[in-house]
Amino acid sequence: VWAGKCRIQGGGFAGCRSVALKNQIDLSAFDGVSIVCGLESDDEPTRRTWKATIRTQNNRGEVVYQASFVPPVADKDVNSMPPEVRIPWESFRLVRGPVIVPDVPPLSADQCTAVYGLGLIMSRFGPSGPMPTFR
Repeated sequence: VWAGKCRIQGGGFAGCRSVALKNQIDLSAFDGVSIVCGLESDDEPTRRTWKATIRTQNNRGEVVYQASFVPPVADKDVNSMPPEVRIPWESFRLVRGPVIVPDVPPLSADQCTAVYGLGLIMSRFGPSGPMPTFR
């Protein structure tokens, strides 16, 4: 379970990430990332920007591959399994902080032979800046 508060004053995002992996993992046999998730706080996931991150460098710098996704609204039935969101490698773009690094192709399976970390971010910033309907 991931929960957090996003404050407009300050960073404007909430996130979680894996610890830096001592031994990288090879994800090249897969075609992307699968996340089993459901938004429980409300039924308006598009009023925020949701991102998954893949770290292909063995450091904690701000340069990572990042892809946006929209989590489905969770079923109120506590016995139901949340749906799966699939994000293909080619949806991941190299970013430095919140900005896409220009002239870099999308992530490919060949680049996923050494993955050092994974993360999730919820942000009030969309591709064009702060979202006017952020909630």
